[in-house]
Amino acid sequence: MEKYEEPAYLSDELTISTKFDFAIKTIESENTNIKAKIKIIRVIIRTFPETLKISDNDGNTLLHLAVINNKPKIVKLLLSNFADTFIKNKDGKSPRKLAKNEELDEIKDLIIRHREEIEKFHDLFETCAEELDEEKFSATIEEFKELFHDYPYMIKYSDPISGNNSLHNAVITGKIELVKFILGLKINNYCLDPLEKNQNDQTPIGLAHEMSENMDQSLYLKIALLMVKNGGKNK
Repeated sequence: MEKYEEPAYLSDELTISTKFDFAIKTIESENTNIKAKIKIIRVIIRTFPETLKISDNDGNTLLHLAVINNKPKIVKLLLSNFADTFIKNKDGKSPRKLAKNEELDEIKDLIIRHREEIEKFHDLFETCAEELDEEKFSATIEEFKELFHDYPYMIKYSDPISGNNSLHNAVITGKIELVKFILGLKINNYCLDPLEKNQNDQTPIGLAHEMSENMDQSLYLKIALLMVKNGGKNK
């Protein structure tokens, strides 16, 4: 049997900066077909997500460079891994601004649509936090289902500032049926982990316990217990 050899760009001996440089060379290469480029970039950013936040000497991130090189499929991949669309390079240009200036309409539309998805994600949780009748709540859940169906990678989204994922946000709304729905999501064999921490080192379970001390104790303890029963289901 042929021995598996890990690609050189995944070696632990290489710095993140070196891996970032390899990703840049992959994007800019004229000798690598797009399928191979996608495969390499996907492995790099999922194994080393820090590469999404690094910029070159001109302040360009991988998303900037994918735009500059007019690679919409790579842009789509980077967006599905939540590359920052607002960060500006040293010329003060965001990836969307670059796409607009170069009249790259396909890429510009991808970025705009991605921003709209995230905005809708936040809006739906804000809606659920309100006092809703059964019909309105059910309609909002259907909108969630549509969002996750159309953009399955959104199940992995967490707010870049708070670090809250869908489960943290569901707990904050205080709607146990929403927590059940989010816990029940399984997309591409991925489920949300009740033990995943946000920027304040809070898990959804811990957040529910904390809220039970200041608000409806019975409700939030039920939410915490529900998540404890579902803990580790995606491991």
